[in-house]
Amino acid sequence: MTKAKSALLLFLLNWLKDAGTNARSRTLTVADSEAYGKVESYLPDNWKSGQATIQYAK
Repeated sequence: MTKAKSALLLFLLNWLKDAGTNARSRTLTVADSEAYGKVESYLPDNWKSGQATIQYAK
């Protein structure tokens, strides 16, 4: 992963950390299941499958 992609991923994950904490439902849209698999371990629990709806852009 490039330095720029790492920085972007860190920014997005920090934003997600506090986003939707009071929501009744959450939807995370990612490019495809492979993309979700790459970021799943970094996601806060409330943004993982089972706690949020995961939808794929493709």
